[in-house]
Amino acid sequence: MTARTRTLRALVVWAVGAAVLRLSLWAPEVCPELARTEARAAALDAAAWIVENQREDGQYLYDFHRERRESSGDYNLVRHAGVTMSLYQLVRAGELQLLEPADRGLAWMLDRLSRRGSGPPSPSGPRPASGPPPCCSCRSPSGAWPPTTPATTSRCASSAASSPCSSGPTGRC
Repeated sequence: MTARTRTLRALVVWAVGAAVLRLSLWAPEVCPELARTEARAAALDAAAWIVENQREDGQYLYDFHRERRESSGDYNLVRHAGVTMSLYQLVRAGELQLLEPADRGLAWMLDRLSRRGSGPPSPSGPRPASGPPPCCSCRSPSGAWPPTTPATTSRCASSAASSPCSSGPTGRC
């Protein structure tokens, strides 16, 4: 067998192997069309599950062991922030019933911020009772923090896009 024949056979084996892998393991994912109403219904179903499994203090349920009937102690603050943001996005889309659970999730995060030195707040311990961060534009008429009246939370939800800080529907930073 010549070097040319061996090289040709090796190339054929590689080509056939690549074709098999492309058609099996690396096949392109084909998803069915998703109507806007179906996507919104799925998002609302997910939000309903989140709200149903949210604790009164604002913490969410993530990792639940069915066999032991208990939640694990592994909690992720970044995941918590993402879930809270998704609730606020639905509030922004008109689902105002999700504002209270989103606010509870935000309050849970804010309660775990503490200022160290002159740097930004960090997630470790209770939040000092010093009121809202300086960039927040949504306060109740009395100046109370956090804003709790329906008129204030509604105003904050509708003005989030024009807020000087990109902090979510309630205008908090």
